[in-house]
Amino acid sequence: MLNGFSLLWLISIFSISSSTVLYITNEKYELIQFAHDIAVINHINPEKFIRLINCESQFEYAFGDYRSETGEHMAHGPAQWWLSSWNKYKNLYDMEYLNYKNSKDQIVLAAVVIGRNKKGIFNWYNCGKKIGMIE
Repeated sequence: MLNGFSLLWLISIFSISSSTVLYITNEKYELIQFAHDIAVINHINPEKFIRLINCESQFEYAFGDYRSETGEHMAHGPAQWWLSSWNKYKNLYDMEYLNYKNSKDQIVLAAVVIGRNKKGIFNWYNCGKKIGMIE
């Protein structure tokens, strides 16, 4: 459940101006809190990690990187994983139990990749650059 402090914290993270309406469901808030905790566990700046996921999907199960040639979206989920990258990293880190279509699992693998590999953030190059995780 959102409280006043949590709401102010989220506004500061997302750099929302005072004229912007912030609409957040309890489900989205719980996913943001989960991303914060997973970032801490993996020694990642939690505010930057939350901004990264927000940049990629606004914490929705989004579809991105549309290919008109094939009529499909290459990226899925809150972390916007491509299936080929997902499989590569879940195998590399011995996390075969993760489910590609599970939002929390997407966030877990993103945090592991970024936390364990200095170049891991480059999987999210555009948003990583935008939010200052890539110089």
